[in-house]
Amino acid sequence: GLLSTSDADEAAALRTRLLMFKAGDVVPEAAGRIAATSGPGKAVLIDILGEKGARGEIGRVFALAADADPSIRAAAVAALAKLAGEGDIPDLVGLLEKATDADDIVNLQNAVTAAAQTNPDQARRGAPLVDLLKAAGPARKTVILRALPKVGGTKGLAAAVAEAANADSQVRTAAIYALSQWPDYAAADELLRIATTTADKKHRLLAVEGYVRLVGRGDLTGQRKLVLFGDLMAKPFDDADKKQVLTAAAEVREPEALRLLAAYLDHQVLGDTAAAGLLDLASEQAPAERWLSGHEAYSVLRRVEASLADPVERDRAAKVIQERLRQGGYVP
Repeated sequence: GLLSTSDADEAAALRTRLLMFKAGDVVPEAAGRIAATSGPGKAVLIDILGEKGARGEIGRVFALAADADPSIRAAAVAALAKLAGEGDIPDLVGLLEKATDADDIVNLQNAVTAAAQTNPDQARRGAPLVDLLKAAGPARKTVILRALPKVGGTKGLAAAVAEAANADSQVRTAAIYALSQWPDYAAADELLRIATTTADKKHRLLAVEGYVRLVGRGDLTGQRKLVLFGDLMAKPFDDADKKQVLTAAAEVREPEALRLLAAYLDHQVLGDTAAAGLLDLASEQAPAERWLSGHEAYSVLRRVEASLADPVERDRAAKVIQERLRQGGYVP
């Protein structure tokens, strides 16, 4: 019929029209026509089931989530994100275990998150995944751990911390990755512990990356963030680990950020990162940031300018210096 022969634009127009109908009228028709429909039209019918909350059709939608056509899989998983509840999480994890396509994995993780969020008790939202984790083998643990940060919660965090000490290296990596992607500051202490105790360079990089991200977005004063970043820079980490610390420090608009970055301008490996961070820091100046046009900042920015080999970057540095001098009232 028309749905099978429609192109993407026609299918989108049909979707708009079908959504105008009440669920009781359109859901039976949509469900009945899915098997005989192909292409964009089939994806529209699946979408209608999700938008109309057709919970009774979830079995059909689960089957379509394993379809050979990527667009049908995507539509089915998007519908599952609207239809699935906590009780469906084991089946969603089962699909995740089999998924190999990057888009499918992301979409299924989003569906797991949506299913977990149907629980109004935020603290218990990760409980079904944690329960699955306890009885899972290494491959399934890895899949669950990668989905866990999208759900969060205290139970999920405790589980990820425990699995970071798992004897299986892939599970350990997945757990540390989960902690590095955790949605709130609660994972910061564990990430710092891992960063300072692990002998595995990949695990350290993940832990430092996650810790720096959580500190950067955490509800902390700028000065406190810089103290924590300074402590990290003093650790015996690889330079690759420290580059991301300097980049994050440049986003903290405090005089101490200028000093922290300036301390590494002459470093053989970290100098370029420090210079780039200082230019970014000084590229704009708010009225309250008079320190950016003071003598200390001027001296540091001149050092940045002198350190740059690229004429374009040197020219940029000179312009930043002139703008800060002008803003500070030093240029007529």
